[in-house]
Amino acid sequence: LETEFSKTLSDLVESVLVIHHSIPIFLSSLTLDLFKRQTASFAPSTIMEV
Repeated sequence: LETEFSKTLSDLVESVLVIHHSIPIFLSSLTLDLFKRQTASFAPSTIMEV
């Protein structure tokens, strides 16, 4: 399936799956990429202090 998100993964697929043939490295890299995208959307001013 081609989505806006999957279009952003071409470099990751090329570098990890095509060159290194490693699904575990791909999944790790994908997890890190998603984490960076998720945490980058939170600005310090939007985090509430308890």
